Amino acid sequence: MKIVQNPESGEVYIKLKNDEVYDVEEHLATLMEFVTKQAVDVHRLTNSYRKLVGRLDELERKL
Repeated sequence: MKIVQNPESGEVYIKLKNDEVYDVEEHLATLMEFVTKQAVDVHRLTNSYRKLVGRLDELERKL
């Protein structure tokens, strides 16, 4: 994989070993969308984990 720039237009592309070419901006937008969704999922899981730990601590204190 190589990142190449068209000297005439200035556009940047990803060129794969099989000579396929991908538009960086298009794929970057898709990647950012995916990463954002993953970050939201991690945040939700972290909050759920904290709530569970808090509840377990509370139960432990009652025993």
